[in-house]
Amino acid sequence: MAAPDSHRIDDVDLVMRALLKLRAPIREALLLVAGFELSYEEAACALGIPVGTVASRVAYGRRRLANLRGADPLPIAKRRPRP
Repeated sequence: MAAPDSHRIDDVDLVMRALLKLRAPIREALLLVAGFELSYEEAACALGIPVGTVASRVAYGRRRLANLRGADPLPIAKRRPRP
């Protein structure tokens, strides 16, 4: 029987391999929004691109990852409250 954490490691490895299959601009936007929980506005500022472009890249990235994983798209991360 595999150790409980081994499944998590396998999942992380699977996600990392799938992320590396995305084009860099898509991966960057997706990681900032879904991984680092930046707002679309914060990610747009960090990347120097319009908010709509971030939204488009994140949506495309989620769909692409879902296709690569054979699952539903990744859920949208909860947004941090604004100060």
